[in-house]
Parts: sequence; structure tokens; C-alpha cells
Amino acid sequence: MILRLRVENWGNVERREVEFKEGFNLIFGPNYFGKSSLLNAIFYALVGGLPYKSLSPGDMVRKGAKEASIELDFMNVEGNAYRVRRILRAGRKKSNAFLYPLVDGEEREEIESGHDRVTQKILEILGVGKKYFLRAVFMREGDVYRFLTSPERGIQDEFNEILGIGKIVSIMNSVSEVKRELDRKVKDLEKEIASIEKVHISKSFEELSKELRDIESEINRLNSEIEALEGDKEKYEGMLKVFEEAEELESDLEKLKGEMENLTRGIPGEGGYETRLNNFLRMKEEEFNVLEKRVTDLRDDIKGLESKIEDLNEEIKKLSGVTAICPTCERPLTREEAEKVIEKKRKRIEELNTEISEKEKSFEDEKRKLDELRRLIDDLKGRKRELSRILELVKDINRRKAELKQRVKMRKSDVEKRLREISVEIEEKEKERDKLLTRKGAISKEIEMSKIKLDDLKKDLRNFVHKHHVTELFIRACDATAKEISKSALDRVKREVADIWGRIRGGVWEVDWDERLFLTLRSLDKEFVIEQLSGAEKILLSIALRVALAKYLGNPGFLIFDEPVEHLDETNKEYLKEILLKFPRNAVRQLIVASCDRVLLDAEWDNVIDLSSM
Repeated sequence: MILRLRVENWGNVERREVEFKEGFNLIFGPNYFGKSSLLNAIFYALVGGLPYKSLSPGDMVRKGAKEASIELDFMNVEGNAYRVRRILRAGRKKSNAFLYPLVDGEEREEIESGHDRVTQKILEILGVGKKYFLRAVFMREGDVYRFLTSPERGIQDEFNEILGIGKIVSIMNSVSEVKRELDRKVKDLEKEIASIEKVHISKSFEELSKELRDIESEINRLNSEIEALEGDKEKYEGMLKVFEEAEELESDLEKLKGEMENLTRGIPGEGGYETRLNNFLRMKEEEFNVLEKRVTDLRDDIKGLESKIEDLNEEIKKLSGVTAICPTCERPLTREEAEKVIEKKRKRIEELNTEISEKEKSFEDEKRKLDELRRLIDDLKGRKRELSRILELVKDINRRKAELKQRVKMRKSDVEKRLREISVEIEEKEKERDKLLTRKGAISKEIEMSKIKLDDLKKDLRNFVHKHHVTELFIRACDATAKEISKSALDRVKREVADIWGRIRGGVWEVDWDERLFLTLRSLDKEFVIEQLSGAEKILLSIALRVALAKYLGNPGFLIFDEPVEHLDETNKEYLKEILLKFPRNAVRQLIVASCDRVLLDAEWDNVIDLSSM
């Protein structure tokens, strides 16, 4: 349900705010007073576009303004209220958009932003799609008249657009074209298979088979020799890897030595890395303890001086009373004597404050040094841990180097030489084997060429036949799906149309239509096809159909009609007004109608927004 709309610089409206009520709302005003602009603003706020293709969102910014703003409050059928705010710059299609929940009319924290994301969220909240919103919820100017002039086509258009039947038909047509192409390929493959089956092999099968056996025996011998050489090669490569691993370990030792140099750089003293680092750390820890005691002593001195100042202030307070008492001998003092004593104590306080300032400065200096020393000690401890880790790595590397020396007794140059010799032998034998394999392949190809090609073609034929069958099944499924979607939706919609028709016209009615959506209305003793209906009855049918579509294919809780009496004669205008205001509230919770025709103004509306009086 729409609650409130506020626009600035939108269409021909500079600034306007209107409120809507549950029930039947009429926006009335002469042409160019902004009626359609307000409906377009509602549509743009909710859907992010405009209901008419001839309109561009950027052109809706009022002439001379840089941007337009729309603020719309609405409620979904569950009773949750929201506010959408869109700011659109001139010439642009998309807006800066924001969506907020409303609690007691007040905005809460933003739940979505961005033009497309806000639009998607609103349609989720309302439970509708963008195309459905235009086809079922928003009745554009002239829709009623177009239905009167072509009612059967109007019903077909509504259902095909909303249910997507047209898309299913388009898919069916595309798949049918694929099916025809598959028919052609199947016939071509059948001809090629028949041709290949007549080809003969150049030699007898027995001769070729004997040659193949001899070649395979020689290939097996070469494979055994190559396998033995590969084993020797693997053994010598393993030896070479030992040399490489030893070189890598040596390189690792150099890197670790560099890391230890970095860890102990700038640390004075003699001895190894660990000794120098430990001695330097111990020295700095001793310095830290001495400095920490000095800081503690300074803190205690400052507290003692502050305590003396407190005592002096207390004595001054006693001397400042009506009866001054000597704080030392407790004898009464004259005011003049008391003032002299007070003056001495104040001077003493100044001296103590000066002493505190000096000690506090010393305290801060020493504390800063203590903090620096603490950071240095933490750094040295970190270096010590890292140095210990590196020393362990060095021990492990030296152990592994000793193990590697035990594994290889040959020189590296001898191992490399033997590897080169083995590689040459393997290469020669592989070349010989490759020649045999090439000859074997030629013979096998001669035997199998026709058979393989024939098998492939038969496989292709089976695939194409299967695809042909699948396309036939898909076409049938599309047709069945379209019929099932139409039937399910139509059954629900036609029951609602019959109920609305009966409530307004009276009596018990049944609405039915055939596969082409040719509509029939039946009561106990009457039956009408749509061509037999009067203009007023066609108007009633058009509105009832729109209400039923909105209720059963989304139901956002409201309907919007833009100039529904456009192009109608006076009689049909009266009929339309009467029909609109007779609709049951359970079918239409909120109706918003915009019109410049005074025929509609003269009626019992729940809420009239007269723009001509604003």
C-alpha cells in the first residue's frame, strides 16, 4: 500500500507532497497539473524505470533544475513499512537510491543502496516482478479503451506477457530449427557409412598380422634393454643429486652464517656469536635493574614531597580559620602572626613544588631511558632465540653433510660421464624402437582405418539420433509447460474474475475460456461470449481481469490506474466510475486513480487529492 509521496523538480512539479489512504484514492486535476508525473514518480521509485517507452527518466527532471528527488513511503501485505529515496540527475537513467525500514513513521538504518539493488529489494518486498508490475499493477492511459476495441487480444496479451508464454513459443521455434538441421546430418552420415563399408584392405589380413607379430617381438626386446638402461640412469642420477644436495647444504650454511652475522651486528665483545650476544644481554639486564631502582626511588621521592605539600596546605587551612592555632605549639595566634606563618608555609610549598618539578623531569628522563633499554633487551632476547634456532639448523646441516659423504664414493665428474654414456645408448635404442612403432602404426592403421572410421561415424550417427530424439522431447515439454502454466494460472484467475463479476453485476457466474482464450460467461440460464457484452460489461471484465491478475500473480496490495476513462464516451465513463467504487475491499485493498475528468470527481472516494486546489 502506498502511504506518502514527496517529489521535488520532477516532471512539471517543483515541490509537492501527498498522502494516500487505504481504499479508493483519486488524484484529480486539469492537464499539466502533474497527475501523471506523480504516478510516474511512484512507478520510478518502486521499479527504477517509467511505464511509458516514450519517457526517459533523465528527461523527467524539471527544466532548469540539475536533479530531481523522489521520496515514497509504502507498506507490503505483511504490514511492514519502508521508505525509498531516489535522487536523479538530469539526463541520467539511473538514480542514487536508498531504502530504509520505517518504524512509527521514522527512518531506521539503511538496508540497501544503489539503483538496481534497491529496485530488486523493493520487488522482493512487494513479491512481484518488474514486467508483472507494469502489466498487472499499473494500468496505463488508454488500456481500458484498447481492451474494449480488442478484448480477446487484450486477454492474450496480458497472459502471454506476464506468464512468459511468448518466450516459450520462441524457444520451441528455435529448437525446431535445430531438429531440422539434425535430420539433414543423420541422412548425410547414413550415406557415408554405406560408402565406407565397400572399401577393401590392400594386403591380406594374415600377411599383415604376421608382420605385426615380428615387429612387436622386436619392440619388446628393445623395451627391456631401454628399461635396464633407465634403471642405471636413475641410479647415477641419484648419485648426482647427492652432490647437488651437498652443494645446496653448503649454500644453506653460508646463508645461515650471514643471518648470524646480521643478528650479532653492532654487539661488542669477544667470542662466538652466542657468547657475545649472551654477555651483551646480561650487561643490559644489569643496567636495566639499576635504572629501574632509580626510577622507583624518584617516584617515591615525588610522592613524599606531594605528601608534605598536602600537610602544609592542611596547616594553612587551620591558620586561615576564625581562631588561628599555631600548628607547632598549638597556642592561639593573632591574625598578624597567623598571616606571617601562612606566608612562610606558602613559600615552603613553592620550594617543594620546584623540587617536585625537577624530580619529575628526572623521572621522565630516566623512565624514557628505561623504556628504551627494555625494548633493546626484548630485541636482544628475540635475537637470542633466533640465534639458537639457527645454530640448531647449522648442527643438522653438518650432520647431513657427513651422511652424504658416506653415500657416494665416486667423483662427481665420473658420475656425470657415465650418465652421458647411458643417455646416448637410450637415445639410440629409442630411435630404433620409434622406427618400428611407426611401421607398426602404419600397418595397424591400414587394418583399422576403415573399421575405426566406420565406428566413429556410427557413433556420430547414434549421437545425432539421440539429439534428434531429445529435441523432440524438449519441444513436447515446452508445449506441455506452456499449457500447464496457462491452465494453472487461468484457473485461479477466472475464479476470481467470476467472483468479482457476480458481486458487482449480481448472481452466480462462471468464467471460462478455450485454448485460444476466447472467453465465455455463464450463469444459471445465460451464456455470453465476449463479443456479446456491452461496453460497460467489457469495462467491468477488463478491470476484474486486472484485479484478478494482481491478486493471484503477486498481490502487492495496491493498483494504479492512469487516466482510465481516456477515449471513453460519457456513458462508459459513468459505468467505469461505478465499477471502480463497487469493487470489494478483499479484492482491492488500495486503488489509486489519476484523472482530469470531473465525472470521476463526482463520487464517494475515500481520499481525493485535488491538485487544482494546491
